[in-house]
Amino acid sequence: MKIYSYKKGDEESVKKFVSESLEEIFHSPSKGLEDLDNIEIPLNQAPFSFGISIYPFPFWSGIIKGNVYIDENFELFLIAKENDKIIGTIGVKKENDCARISRMYVNKIERGKGIGESLIKKALLYCKRKFNRVFLTTYEQMNSVGFYEKMCFKAFKKEGDVVWMEMFFDK
Repeated sequence: MKIYSYKKGDEESVKKFVSESLEEIFHSPSKGLEDLDNIEIPLNQAPFSFGISIYPFPFWSGIIKGNVYIDENFELFLIAKENDKIIGTIGVKKENDCARISRMYVNKIERGKGIGESLIKKALLYCKRKFNRVFLTTYEQMNSVGFYEKMCFKAFKKEGDVVWMEMFFDK
């Protein structure tokens, strides 16, 4: 398995993978993939490195929702591939002064093999250097709460079938 930072040319295969993942989970055509439209990691930025190259966005193009600033761009987007096929993804976005884990999916056939753990550990290493807190939302039907608890996330809010989880870093 190879894990690497998103690069130009990955857009269509990433969208297809995320769309298929959402359809498998929710049993309906996926919508709301707009955040995947403009993932672009500038290669002229100095890499943040932990065994793979990661190029953070040099600017924000966010929006205000209520009192919360949401950066619509990914600061980090990782892809796991095996035999030239995407088997997992994870993204990190900035929301106010926190990191938000987004688009964390692993191919159903590949689950239980450590791919999700590898992806989230790399994302958390990135987050720990830039943020004091990281959070995510997951859905009960994804059966992922136990996985995130194993990775030291704690649930702090539940709305219907949506579970909000967070982790704080010691600085």
